[in-house]
Formats: sequence, structure tokens, C-alpha cells
Amino acid sequence: MIDIKELRIGNYVLYKDKKVRITGIVLGSDNAKDAFKEDTLLGDKNERLNRSDCSSILIKDELLKSCNFQTIRDRITFRVVPRVAYELKYQPKGIMDYCYLVIVKDNNVFNHVVPADNDKDCCFIPINSLHQLQNLYFDLAGKELEIK
Repeated sequence: MIDIKELRIGNYVLYKDKKVRITGIVLGSDNAKDAFKEDTLLGDKNERLNRSDCSSILIKDELLKSCNFQTIRDRITFRVVPRVAYELKYQPKGIMDYCYLVIVKDNNVFNHVVPADNDKDCCFIPINSLHQLQNLYFDLAGKELEIK
């Protein structure tokens, strides 16, 4: 089960083996007047989703390609030569220059590459699921990640 605090409207989750877009999040209440007593996720057509049937969509190579990431091979990325890396060019809201969101696959774990201030070093932050990638991209670019 996914922690509801990680989700926002627009995220995709796996619900009963189908990819479903979250269209609403209702936080539960003890108030008898409120419709929902527990935290609730709403899917397509405002269908109430059973949270115990919701799971993360794991990041895979094919998923990154469906999000318009380009494969980088055998190129030094922040002093690291990964076997497989992906990049997505984006333009942050209100900024003229383009930036790149770089994801490195290391031992079958996908990592977001965060550059250090000195432009030569970096750190890897594991990113496991589509909703995490969507949230990261939204924070960086100020718009939704395009998913084919």
C-alpha cells in the first residue's frame, strides 16, 4: 500500500493490475458529517479506490522511454560512466535555459542524479516508482510528466 502523503492528483498507481490516474484525494475525518472516515483515493470517473489494492508502478527501462527519456550510453556523467543512464531535457518554469533530469541504472536500481555545487561531483538518490518520478519532474519543471 502506498503512503497517501506521497501522492498528488495526476499520479498514476497500479490498481487491481491496471494503471489508474489519481483524480482526487480525500483526507479522512472523524466528523460524522463527512462522507469519508478514512483517507481515500479517487480514480478515473471519481471511482473510490481501495487503498489496500493500490501499489506503486515500478520504474523500468520501458517506462522511462515512454516518458520521453533518451538513453545515454558510455558517456561520462558527473565523473561516472554508468552502463545505462537516461536523460530528459526540460525547461523549468520562468527560466530561459534548459536542464536535464538524469536517471542512472546501477545494479538494477534507478537513481536520480543530483549534481553538487562544484559541477563535478554528484549523489545518487534511489527512485523506485512512477509517482515518485512524476512528483520529482513536477517539482523541477513545474508541469506534468508526459507519459505515452
